[in-house]
Amino acid sequence: MYWNIAKIVGSFIIIIFIIITATWFLIAQDTKSNIAIWAKNQKKSNIEINWKNISINGYPINLNIKINEPNILVKYFDGKVIWEPTFITLVLSPIKPKSIKYFSPGLHALNIIYGKAKWSAEIISETLKGEILVKPTRQFNEKIYGEFNNLQLNLPGKEKALEIKQGKFETIVKNSAFVNIKSLNPYKNSFSLSLSAKKIKIIENLLSENIRNNFGNIIDEFSFDLALNGYLNTQAINKLKLIRWRNDGGSLDVNSFFLKWGSVKIQANGTLALDQNLQPIGAFTIQIINAVKLLKSLEKSGALSKTNAILFRVALASLTRKNNGTIKQITDIPITLQNGQINIGPISLLKTPIIVWPEIKP
Repeated sequence: MYWNIAKIVGSFIIIIFIIITATWFLIAQDTKSNIAIWAKNQKKSNIEINWKNISINGYPINLNIKINEPNILVKYFDGKVIWEPTFITLVLSPIKPKSIKYFSPGLHALNIIYGKAKWSAEIISETLKGEILVKPTRQFNEKIYGEFNNLQLNLPGKEKALEIKQGKFETIVKNSAFVNIKSLNPYKNSFSLSLSAKKIKIIENLLSENIRNNFGNIIDEFSFDLALNGYLNTQAINKLKLIRWRNDGGSLDVNSFFLKWGSVKIQANGTLALDQNLQPIGAFTIQIINAVKLLKSLEKSGALSKTNAILFRVALASLTRKNNGTIKQITDIPITLQNGQINIGPISLLKTPIIVWPEIKP
């Protein structure tokens, strides 16, 4: 009797094993097909995605999808961006169905083309990993965050032009179905982006001797946090899309900006928008520790003309204060951008170039 029960249990286990195995392989094959369909659909958004091959493992629980030698082409305005990682691994698990973990260390080739201009670089990262959360809450469509370590940027003829010890980033896309349409700006924070990095080493021949002597070639810390207000389809941006975005109260909030380089520390926040001519307008508050040292260095390097340096000094004289009686100077600078002019308080400092946006294509 016990032998018969054992045979029944054994047969049941074998059947379950066969079902799990068959299901996993069917899902794996279906996943490959779905990836191909998804990539094909991206062409509607001016994105072309190709790859050498796709392999899937992780049996029997996970789906570890390795995309070898992908090629991602993004078209925008009169240019395009081509991103070619060595590989991307995506990990799907039934335990967290709304989560996709990704890994893509190693070499990434990047080419940016705009008109006749071309910029190329190689990015090599010891670690590049993160997670994509698809509809993590009712309010958000997508949340992506990641981290990297020992990242190296190579430029043509300049190996290790930039090295970053560690960094992290996060993007969030809001679900437009869950917004307060009665508010002044119903799509507030429809998209946000934050980035932080520490120990950024810049190759010395990219910096002037004056900059190296005053600040060194290592940026201790850099970060920013941006939030886009108002829905804006960034694919194939044209004047009509920007006019609609502006009329709906569209703006870009710089929630925070931070830079620590040597003895100089800069913190800022503010808001950017578009005026009736689709030119940028905005207001910012910038706090600088040791602004005088920064000014002298910019003037000596030629980044600031003598006239602008004098105007800057006049402004700094009334805006600088001591930090609790210490030798550090703290300067709070109100900056506005309007009518093609960058102003520090009442003083006009610089003119900004006019932005020519693409016309509406039929």
